[in-house]
Amino acid sequence: MELPRLTVTDVLIDIDDTITFAKSKAAGGIGFLLTLADIVAEQESIPSESALARIHEIGNPETTCLFTFLPELNVSRETYWQALQEWLCESVGVYPDAEALIRALSAMEIPLYTATTNARMGALAKLATSGLATIDGSPFFTGYFGGDAFGDPMGKFSSTFFPSILEAASLNPETTLMVGDDPQHDLAAALAAGIEQVIVVRRDQEQPLVKEADGGLYVQSLELVVEMIG
Repeated sequence: MELPRLTVTDVLIDIDDTITFAKSKAAGGIGFLLTLADIVAEQESIPSESALARIHEIGNPETTCLFTFLPELNVSRETYWQALQEWLCESVGVYPDAEALIRALSAMEIPLYTATTNARMGALAKLATSGLATIDGSPFFTGYFGGDAFGDPMGKFSSTFFPSILEAASLNPETTLMVGDDPQHDLAAALAAGIEQVIVVRRDQEQPLVKEADGGLYVQSLELVVEMIG
């Protein structure tokens, strides 16, 4: 099958279920909260329930990056990061084909940005489980757009998310590629913002590539994207 050729100057990519997969049901955002609560409980010698109450007194963990809570809790970034890595390495994995795409884009010097609901530090923590990031950032990503980027914790679930990315990073929608796994929040939302090229990974499909009527290119493996760009 002849692959379509993509003209790409910049790439946006989702995190959950595109780059990473959950090894356990505890891999969601509640794990970030409980990890911090455990630190606070041990540090202050208080029950876990009291630690959770302390965190909620500071702000809403569902709409705010927990790293911003640390100074008021007297918890260092390094302490929280280390605890997150211990938990995430057991609960989250990185798809090999996603890692291959990320490394290939870096080799091709194509700027890569996260486009996700994960806050920047949450995305970095997940990427770090596969050596793709550290607490200070990632050499593979030019920027991070998530639930903490534009004052809207909904991230890519907000109708203004992709237009805001295009404006903030001065991206050309005609040569920007969005890579995700969700036909609605990755594909339809990106197309509505004017992004013309969207890849949807569907790892359980039989064919390597399927072009659907919804305007998306559905691929079995993200390594195929490298061939379409390179």
